[in-house]
Amino acid sequence: MLSFLSPLWLLGLALLPVIRWLHRGGQHRRDVVVSRLALWRRSEVARAEAGERRPPDPAWRRRALLTALLLVVLAGPQWPERRVRLTLWVDDSLSMLTREAEGTRLMEGLARVRARLARSPGAEVEVRSLSDPWPVLGALDDAAVATLVRSAGRHEPSAPPAALLQSDRPQWLLTDGADASLFEWPGGRRPDRVVQVGSAIRNVGLERLSARRQADDAGQIDLLLKVTNGGTSAEERIVAFASGTTERARKSVRIKAGESQLVRVSVPLAPEVHAALLPGDALREDDTI
Repeated sequence: MLSFLSPLWLLGLALLPVIRWLHRGGQHRRDVVVSRLALWRRSEVARAEAGERRPPDPAWRRRALLTALLLVVLAGPQWPERRVRLTLWVDDSLSMLTREAEGTRLMEGLARVRARLARSPGAEVEVRSLSDPWPVLGALDDAAVATLVRSAGRHEPSAPPAALLQSDRPQWLLTDGADASLFEWPGGRRPDRVVQVGSAIRNVGLERLSARRQADDAGQIDLLLKVTNGGTSAEERIVAFASGTTERARKSVRIKAGESQLVRVSVPLAPEVHAALLPGDALREDDTI
């Protein structure tokens, strides 16, 4: 149904009868044919009641039409648009913080989603994260992006719950595909659209570090570090252990694709010990622990 942005302008259509009235004909008249003007005299036949009223000026139709068109334009007619309402599920796992050529995978993916939504002006987007699916982060604005960046990597994401998969809303998924379980939605449902990002295929990460004081030497601690290769090819790295700014030990490791390796070292007792991979890779967040 046609709607108007400023319907009050339509009240101006009441001017159309006024325009016709302004173009009304003159006084009633009747033509009397005489042989000479001197023979004309006022008579009953010349009274207004006995004559015919002239029709209004035909120009009133053109002017009334132009006025009506102007008033309709000022009222702002528009056809109702079918607004797209969709839910965007964002994979906020640690791997989405991997640096790509255009920034992190998360920022690159959100930019791609915005570019696709630009083809559907007025689309209403409901943003949810896979690590905490129940709260709505709002529209795809700067506040939602900042929330996703802060929460990335803090919790393990999972497929969205069935209760939130509304059938009347298209469901979009933004992910890097690192976790295949995120595609296994309840009820066999699949995302209506998947925006997949990520081209970096090399990553070695420090997964867990534990410390234990030696039983026979109270001044030494034993460190056990788990290093995982999440890439697609074998990798060789150096692991450096330090307390404060002082390096205490380093070891070289070679790990096959998809496998993990435990590294054991002993270092002097210290209130804080950290390990770092040398060199680092595209995902810096798992290069130190």
